[in-house]
Parts: sequence; structure tokens; C-alpha cells
Amino acid sequence: MLESITSGLGCHMKLVTVMPSQLSAESAIEVSCYITFRFHPQPGHRLEGQPWTFENRYTYRAAQPELGHTPGWILVSREDEVSKMRQMTGPSAAHALMDLPQTQPSRYTDALWEH
Repeated sequence: MLESITSGLGCHMKLVTVMPSQLSAESAIEVSCYITFRFHPQPGHRLEGQPWTFENRYTYRAAQPELGHTPGWILVSREDEVSKMRQMTGPSAAHALMDLPQTQPSRYTDALWEH
């Protein structure tokens, strides 16, 4: 996200949908959902006025005290986000997204789910 900001692209994303029809039980303790975001390039950027959408997968795990597992978001799959970023901006802007860990939610995601 830092590269997106410093390149002038910005970081304005809006939550579009949470797909309840795609909620699927992975097991008795994990559930996944697909959330669609719309990215809006900031004013003045060459892509201003050309927003795009992407879909991320989030997996939540219930507590399992006997295994030492606390409840929480355990997976964020961002392939579509990286692919759409690359498609719209080229490989350099998407590079920063590819370096993010795919198994840990971002601080943005943590803040999104805290409320």
C-alpha cells in the first residue's frame, strides 16, 4: 500500500459487497467469505476516474482452546487484488502487494473487522 500511496495512485478503497451466498464452511471451525472492494485512484493520477473492483477471500477460525487456537482471521487471499492492480497499473505497482504475507490479515483488514 505504501508504494501505491507514494506513486500517487492513492489508497481509497470502498467495501462493495460481502457475498453471503459464497459463505462456505471449510470445517466445523473455519468459514470463508468473499468480499468485493472498489479501488478509486486519487485525483491527479493518470488513472483518475477509472476505478476497478477486486475480490479477496477471508477465512475466520473459531476458538479451539484445546489446541491453543484463539478465534480470529487466519487467511487473506489477495490474488485477484494483485491481478487487477497489475492489469490496471502494470507490474511495478502490483509488486508491493505481492510482497505482503498471504496468511496474515493486513492492518486495514484488522481495523475493518474490529467493529
